[in-house]
Amino acid sequence: MLLRLAQLALWVALAAIGVLFVLALLYFARGSLEEFPTAEDTDKVRLVTGVGAVLLLGIELALVALLHRVTHAGCRRPVDSAVPPAA
Repeated sequence: MLLRLAQLALWVALAAIGVLFVLALLYFARGSLEEFPTAEDTDKVRLVTGVGAVLLLGIELALVALLHRVTHAGCRRPVDSAVPPAA
C-alpha cells in the first residue's frame, strides 16, 4: 500500500514538473510579455527561462529514476536470501 502511495505521489510530481517545464519552454519561445520589449529584456528572459528549463528537466529525470526505483522495489531479492554456490 505504501509503495502504491509513493508511486502515485511521484506521478503527480512528474505531472506538475512536466507542466512547469512546458510553460518554461513556451515562455522561452515567446520571450518577454511586455508590449515592446527591448533586446536586453528578451535576452534576460531567455537566459532565465533556459536555466529554469534545464533545472526542471534535471528534476524530472531524478523523479523518473526514483519512480523506477520505487516501482521495482518489490522485485528485488534480499541479499541475505541469496542462494549459496554449489560445492
